[in-house]
Amino acid sequence: MTVDRSALVQTLRAFCARHPSWALFDEPTGDLLEIASGKRLQIRLSELVAVEERPNSQSGVPYLMLGFGDGHEIAIADIGIAFAAVTPAVPHAPTLPPVVCMQDFLAAYAQLRHHVVDHPDEKPDRSVLDLMVLALGILEGARVAGFDISREERELDAVLSELEKRR
Repeated sequence: MTVDRSALVQTLRAFCARHPSWALFDEPTGDLLEIASGKRLQIRLSELVAVEERPNSQSGVPYLMLGFGDGHEIAIADIGIAFAAVTPAVPHAPTLPPVVCMQDFLAAYAQLRHHVVDHPDEKPDRSVLDLMVLALGILEGARVAGFDISREERELDAVLSELEKRR
């Protein structure tokens, strides 16, 4: 099967032009800028094998699914750039949402930080551990998608260190 990458890139360009508050596409560099988080994701246009606009099954709002040669997919949607979470190998890990975005990480991290840093005298309960697993799963999914998550990893490591001090 031959892939017409110019048509795929054209579809990507047109979708982003119609939804500039979701993501901006810089074709010369292959960068997608997610507006909600300010994160950049470099798309290897040579690895793009599918681009398809679809309606969200719940809201009807369109999103753009991008498929890559290695099998991973991302979507550009009203929530930003969406990707699959990766469940960490943790016993009794909670079920993670099938699709997440960096905004989900920021929300989970804020809740986690609030529990751990803002309430140092309270013993963490299962919900705090579940938040940690969720944050880790989102970050691993972001890494697979191609995001640079080094800053977020450092921030999460600091909270994890604080959490470990309480054991």
